[in-house]
Amino acid sequence: MIEGQIARWFDWQAKNVQLVRGGDREQAAERVNMLSGKNQMDALRESMASFREAEERLDDERQQQLAGAREELQWVLRVAPERHC
Repeated sequence: MIEGQIARWFDWQAKNVQLVRGGDREQAAERVNMLSGKNQMDALRESMASFREAEERLDDERQQQLAGAREELQWVLRVAPERHC
């Protein structure tokens, strides 16, 4: 999803550059004034923010799992020597 949004935004920008280099600054300005590029960038920012939030949530879950596994391992390491004595 994000990759497609980025590709569309770059395509939009490339068209603007092509228009300007071809001498059609007026049409490039019209495209910019239509706000479609801004709307695309806003949507991309929203997607990136959602992605980041999801990754942060997953990172928190992984950290909790790691902490639980570490506690279990520490318990095993403390109890195991007592059982072998």
